[in-house]
Amino acid sequence: MRTNYLLLLTVAVALGACSSSKKASVSDIEGAWNIVKIEGKQIAGDPYIGFNTVAGQIYGNSGCNNLLGSFDTNAPAGTLTLDKLGSTRMMCPDMTTENTILAALSKVKSFKKDGDGYSLLDAAGTAVAELLPRCKEMKPGKLDGEWLIVKINGSQVPGNLNSVPMLTFDAEKQRVSGNGGCNTINGSYKANGKNIDFSQMISTMMACDDMATEGALLDALSSAAKFGTIPNGNVGLFDDNNNLLLELSRK
Repeated sequence: MRTNYLLLLTVAVALGACSSSKKASVSDIEGAWNIVKIEGKQIAGDPYIGFNTVAGQIYGNSGCNNLLGSFDTNAPAGTLTLDKLGSTRMMCPDMTTENTILAALSKVKSFKKDGDGYSLLDAAGTAVAELLPRCKEMKPGKLDGEWLIVKINGSQVPGNLNSVPMLTFDAEKQRVSGNGGCNTINGSYKANGKNIDFSQMISTMMACDDMATEGALLDALSSAAKFGTIPNGNVGLFDDNNNLLLELSRK
């Protein structure tokens, strides 16, 4: 009996070892991922990289320019080479983050699962980039309640507006209301999975000194197509191209 027990224990340990060492498949990285660290250092801003694992295409943003490129979808499990990565040519006041990200991504030779995200590794197996889900799925009912609008199109909402910009979701009635910083806004929405669509959005007609913030908010709501939890725990509303339009914080 003891011999059989030891044999079963040995098999179980061996199977566990095989399971834990299983390399990630390229299909596992489908979608958009926030670049949160480069060579162990936290990255500011909103850079991200996306993988279309059917077409073998790369998209995203490196802090200033849009990323583009391709990768081999038939590569062995766990391997990933980004040497065909390129970007648009816009110049920004500070290119440090972008240059750091592009240099790190050019070293990538493999990847592995790392918590909720993935680590991109160089030829020596050292993590050069750490990724977290850009838009982690949440149940539509979790939107219910009041939310402060903290960022619009990546910019912090000004603190000197007539009213605090906020949104209130009624998940049961699928209605949304709130304030854009000047006027009261009302409308309806539909949320299903990661998809969200706002419609019939109306607002009062009061004029304030700063109407730009409110205009940007209404434009963002009209373009919103996806929603979910972002890496800092807040909720993000995104367009079809995975651009972060609004960042909401629970009130």
